[in-house]
Amino acid sequence: MSTKPPANPFEAFKAAYDQAAESWSKSMEQVLSSEDFAAAAGRMVARYADAQEALRQAAEATSDQLHLPTKDDLARVAELVLNLERKIDAATDQLFELAKSRPEFPSPDVWAQISDRLTALEAAFQKFVSKPKETVPASAAPAPAAENTPPAAKQTSSAGAAPDPAPTKTPRPRAPRTRRTPPKE
Repeated sequence: MSTKPPANPFEAFKAAYDQAAESWSKSMEQVLSSEDFAAAAGRMVARYADAQEALRQAAEATSDQLHLPTKDDLARVAELVLNLERKIDAATDQLFELAKSRPEFPSPDVWAQISDRLTALEAAFQKFVSKPKETVPASAAPAPAAENTPPAAKQTSSAGAAPDPAPTKTPRPRAPRTRRTPPKE
């Protein structure tokens, strides 16, 4: 007895899919190429543009009422900042040109040395400020001198003890300075 293997069921599904896709493709091509569809799509795009414009105007009116900056305000401020940067660059370039033309002005090398020395001083200062303060126990602190003791006696009595440091205000740490290098020649 010979038995035939069963047919592949997926081939039937694939054939049905291909036939349906071809018929849908033809019908969609006809719809998309019609004048009616083009007119409807144009009307929809125009309505969408109108809605976008109405939303933009509402957002501007709301931000104006709430005193919030709009996109146009930010663009104007950005333009002003860029113009200011250009003017600062031009003034800096003129200053460097003036420094080159007048020998009595310090050269860029001198400015670099001054900047390096200031940076080193700031680093040393920061190291000094960040050093923890030494605390002295209350029992080891010197006793206060008597009010009626002569000044010479006060000096001799406190000569062996460490002087009481005056309370100082610790300065805030400063941001490191940046220097502008002269323009390339």
